[in-house]
Amino acid sequence: MNDFLYYVIRPDEKRGNNVLVYCSGVNVSRFLPLTAGKHRLGQNPAVKGLQSSNLEVRSFVLSKGATLKALRGDDCSGIVNTNDLWSSELFLIEGAPQSFPPELVRFAVLNLLKIVLPVCLPNVKLPPLPQEFPTPGQLQAYLESLT
Repeated sequence: MNDFLYYVIRPDEKRGNNVLVYCSGVNVSRFLPLTAGKHRLGQNPAVKGLQSSNLEVRSFVLSKGATLKALRGDDCSGIVNTNDLWSSELFLIEGAPQSFPPELVRFAVLNLLKIVLPVCLPNVKLPPLPQEFPTPGQLQAYLESLT
């Protein structure tokens, strides 16, 4: 989690063993400098990117043999503690191995960036991300360098 986005995957024992809640979100306010002038029919590229990315995340989860369930409610409330405008999505994952959350976060973050950044900055050669998967702070510094 940083000021631009979050991905939180946590166990949910109240729903059973080996059940995870997947929470994702983008800070629309922080992405505005990157998305300015690229909104079609009211669709913010960061929000649309999160939705598109989460479809691919769902396919990735299914490819690992886990199952998905739609989830509504406040299972992801309290993650964000700012007054900025956030767009969030959540769902349940059942049957994933315990080692799966870090792999899923890596896939989700990189997939979101692959979708959103070229739309936001179509004529810019983007600087490469760090060789190692970036920490939340490194990723925030990278995104700030693009604004």
